[in-house]
Amino acid sequence: MRDNFGLFIVGEEENIAQFDTSLADFDALIMTQYQLVAAIAGVPATKLLGTSPKGFNATGEHEIRTYEEELESIQTNDMSPLVERHHALAARSELGGLRISHAWNKRRPSPAETAELNSKKAATAQVLLSAGAINNDEERARLKADPDSGYADLLQDGEIAGDDLEGLVPEDSEFDADMPPDGGPPALAAEEGENVQTTSLNGAQVTSMVGIVSQVALGQLPRDSGINLLLAAFPVTPKTAEAIMGAAGRGFVPAGKDGVPASTGSMDGDFEENKHPRAKDGKFGAGGGGSGSKPEPGKGKQDITQLLGKEHTGVKGQAAVNKVLEAQGGHVKGAFERRDIGKIDLAWGDDSFGLKHIMQRRTDQGIDPHQFVSNLAQVIERGKLKKQEDGKYRISHKGKVAIVTQELRGNKMTLLLTGFVAN
Repeated sequence: MRDNFGLFIVGEEENIAQFDTSLADFDALIMTQYQLVAAIAGVPATKLLGTSPKGFNATGEHEIRTYEEELESIQTNDMSPLVERHHALAARSELGGLRISHAWNKRRPSPAETAELNSKKAATAQVLLSAGAINNDEERARLKADPDSGYADLLQDGEIAGDDLEGLVPEDSEFDADMPPDGGPPALAAEEGENVQTTSLNGAQVTSMVGIVSQVALGQLPRDSGINLLLAAFPVTPKTAEAIMGAAGRGFVPAGKDGVPASTGSMDGDFEENKHPRAKDGKFGAGGGGSGSKPEPGKGKQDITQLLGKEHTGVKGQAAVNKVLEAQGGHVKGAFERRDIGKIDLAWGDDSFGLKHIMQRRTDQGIDPHQFVSNLAQVIERGKLKKQEDGKYRISHKGKVAIVTQELRGNKMTLLLTGFVAN
């Protein structure tokens, strides 16, 4: 060995030999050792070491799939017996013999694999449809039953979606009077001793029922006739028919032009002529008279300056609601805002629209009106938007529906809140 000066002294009879060791492939040698470790552990080197697959067009998918199959084998053959035995002992010791089951997480195919598989299924279905082996309804049923098809929520013929029920009953009707305040479903069940199978209805029957109830709520059909139709057309009992009809048609009023009830004032059937002034054509109006009455179609617009009242500024969202409630009058421009339709105005209004109308309706239904409108801003700004055929917007959120319009008494509005009901 040389000293610090690079000198190495040898004797006359000593020999010197030099050996050179190349380290060019030393990294490959180390990686080979790591691959041996991965093989012993049964884990792909790409997963254990975080390295890229080596080789021509290598992706590592085969190794990963083999590893996942190995894990599934261990879960099924080794771990499941132990877990089941543990659960059986724990259930007898702590839970009084309650049976406990378990399930292992399965590998989910990648989006590319799912798309490829669905493409093959679609091609197979096309062949079967062309050959007449299956029909369109059977293929739709297969798509609905396949959670990976992307059409698991597909509606079969005759079914009706919950959102599609919105708008079948007008907001101004009393159809929602018996609905729970939290938006839950009405209590409809088979009576004691009644065969549940005979009371189950398909989508077409439900749609027909909704049509009958809507006609009663709109004043196009007497309530008693509607109930008799339900009893005659569907396998329901009188008690169930009454429950389905709910509060629709209480104090029936004959329908006017275009199916609009001629009077929506009194719900007990009492009619006071002095509260319903006649129009020029001799027909009775909707009642109330004065500046608050709605203009007849085609008669132009009304001056709504006094109806809207004072403009409150500096408040938005729920603060705007609280301000108008406190003042019990006036309006707030752009009280709410949504990305899809923009700004929405809020007004105290009168008996037919606005916060005053909402508060009165909820009070009549026995609902605390202040509690009911406590999340009005949240419903409008976060709810699901749907445009109706009459041009109004319905915004649904957590069992409540806000009604927004672009017209008030013949005046074009930016957007104005006119109603807020339980869905």
